Amino acid sequence: MEVWLAQGVGNIETFLKAFKLRLKDIFVQDWHSRLETSTRARCYITFANFQYQHYLKVLNIEKCRISLSKLRLSAHRLEVEMGRWVRPNKIPYNDRKCKLCNRLEDEFHFLLECPLYSDLRKQYIKPY
Repeated sequence: MEVWLAQGVGNIETFLKAFKLRLKDIFVQDWHSRLETSTRARCYITFANFQYQHYLKVLNIEKCRISLSKLRLSAHRLEVEMGRWVRPNKIPYNDRKCKLCNRLEDEFHFLLECPLYSDLRKQYIKPY
């Protein structure tokens, strides 16, 4: 508004810094708002922030880095996601069950509960 009224920006560097910051703030607010209303971001919203993720630099094995990214972004093949792909009517959320346990097969179930993946847990997750 001030730029319009003054018909100028004053110090261009200061204006550009403020303008870029304002654009980023608007984008991040919109991003948060979309996450809050998304049915797909149930897991992602738990740890989402609009910053560089440290694990991208720390994980040296590309396959592990890609797998972790897919899990965080719900781009995996667990029933919780595959159930939304069924056409013409997607499977209701609470009916997207694990074939072994008959419980909701979501990211939590995959990482911490399902006996089918217990060997992977022992291999990759340190016990507390």
